[in-house]
Amino acid sequence: MNSRAFLHHLNVGMRALLMALGSNGPRAQIPTRPLGLYPRILFVKLVGMGDAVLVRSLAEHLRSLRPELAIGVLAGPATHGVLGANSDFTVHLYDPVGEDSGIVKALETIRKIRARSYDVVIDFEQHNVLVAIFLWLTHIPQRIGLAGADNPRSRFQTHTVLLSGEDPMWNAYTSLLRVFEPSLPDVSTEPLPRSARVIREIGQWWKIHRLDGHRRVVAMHLGCARRAIARRWPVTRFAQLAERLAAWDQADAIVLTGTREEQGLAQEFASLFSGKSVDATALPSIEHTAEVVRRCHLAVSNDTGVMHLAAAMGTPTVGLFGPNSPIRYAPVGPRTVSVYTTKIACSPCIQIHRGIVPECFAEEKGRCLLDIDVESVFTAAQRLVGERIEKSLPIR
Repeated sequence: MNSRAFLHHLNVGMRALLMALGSNGPRAQIPTRPLGLYPRILFVKLVGMGDAVLVRSLAEHLRSLRPELAIGVLAGPATHGVLGANSDFTVHLYDPVGEDSGIVKALETIRKIRARSYDVVIDFEQHNVLVAIFLWLTHIPQRIGLAGADNPRSRFQTHTVLLSGEDPMWNAYTSLLRVFEPSLPDVSTEPLPRSARVIREIGQWWKIHRLDGHRRVVAMHLGCARRAIARRWPVTRFAQLAERLAAWDQADAIVLTGTREEQGLAQEFASLFSGKSVDATALPSIEHTAEVVRRCHLAVSNDTGVMHLAAAMGTPTVGLFGPNSPIRYAPVGPRTVSVYTTKIACSPCIQIHRGIVPECFAEEKGRCLLDIDVESVFTAAQRLVGERIEKSLPIR
């Protein structure tokens, strides 16, 4: 059994044990002084690059409200690039299913966190009991976190925000931060800061691929991580959409974002699309991808981290949903739209707030996404590019 599977089973077992022992339920303890007066705060998000985009935005908003705060972040491999990019945050990288697996590494990370003497931790994980126990062991006195009504995470928190399957995650995350900083106004996501070097390098990349002469470049994200194949809209339909956008004079070129593992999808797209496409799957960092999508006229993406990144960068963004619900994870940004048209009973099957991310057991993998036709996505793109949408508008 690998480390990921072991930790999953351990978390499930620990949750069951604590529930069997009885839970006192979510509670809030009154601190000795207002939380906002504490000077050292730790943000925690170990998994979920898209979630990290939301959390990083809130860290930036807090920094603008409280520039004197010492802010730290505890990040995993999937979130480190977003949470640690171009900031003065103290970054703690922890990979419990990789090089930091095991009790010895966990205790070493706890010791390093204790050495920073944080006053408050905000835990943005949704269901993981082991993370709540880990943070309790850091002895940080004020621990703010999420917990479902049936989740014993609250035993290890001093302040709990109740989480249900009907909560948009952006609302849940902003509620967490307001426990610490009640004056936080209604806010949206913030662009990921890019270094001058990255902006310069993408400027050169843009010219090398002869994109500087194109007025309308569209970003498309074809993949959705190795373990989330069921969240992929077919490449053939992305190509058909690109043809429609090009015929409408809204796609002079297509940039294909992703990871190196997804180069095959980019090659498949290029073989199907009659226009100009550029493979951006080999870009060296999430900062580079952020700068690429910022320059684009439009982004169309599966439900994944790049969808949230594009929305945060201010690019008009269309998000495609099937196994997950846009009620919870619609892209957050100034101009976004979600397409979710399936009628099959098993969708949405993903319930991250309960730790449920099942394999797709439909006869056709990702059957719910197949209900999204090209015309629906094209119509959504028309509405965005036509500048008739000023806020997130799900298509149901």
